[in-house]
Amino acid sequence: MLRAHTRDRRFQLTVSPLYASFLNRRFAGRPPGPMRGFGAGMEVDARVRRWLWLRGSVSHSVHPVEANARVEDDGRITPLASEGAVRSSNFGVGLVYPLDLGPVLQLIEVGAGGLWITSPGPGHAWGQVGMRCRADGSCDPGLTCAAQNRCQQRVEPEIHMGLGADWLLGRHLSLGIHLRYYALPGDLQRLPIYLIGGLRAAARF
Repeated sequence: MLRAHTRDRRFQLTVSPLYASFLNRRFAGRPPGPMRGFGAGMEVDARVRRWLWLRGSVSHSVHPVEANARVEDDGRITPLASEGAVRSSNFGVGLVYPLDLGPVLQLIEVGAGGLWITSPGPGHAWGQVGMRCRADGSCDPGLTCAAQNRCQQRVEPEIHMGLGADWLLGRHLSLGIHLRYYALPGDLQRLPIYLIGGLRAAARF
């Protein structure tokens, strides 16, 4: 009975609380390592074929960060990074292949979209928002080296791949889990740069 319900489904709306982390991208003036956070996401799926769905997704995550500074030899304190939160907003589209195993629906997803990443200001070090670009012309994630050699905000194009599973509860509801990895097309040697994972609650029609 549950398999028939899955095949009859045309649309699905999903909401998710999220864990999120930046992994292989360094932020100027901040210590290396994962930058963990939390957020929420929403997806809309439409069936193209019984075995293929089209998915639109949006998400937003917040990553709290502390101020960072350097103590000079003469005792002066030089600020390196501001306190606040790094924020990441994502929008994307993708294709989902559902593997129907009775009450459990396993999901494989590939897609592309954009990441809008903002860091707390004001900037203090080269590569941060509003500051000079680094010597190699690079800036923090979410920034580009623009006019007057300054780092300015931009949308970063991304590609992503996800895995998930939905447990079907009756005819119209499901609960599940998912994990999605993100990469930047121009920086494929550092994979992934960002990931999200969380629980899923969905209504399907």
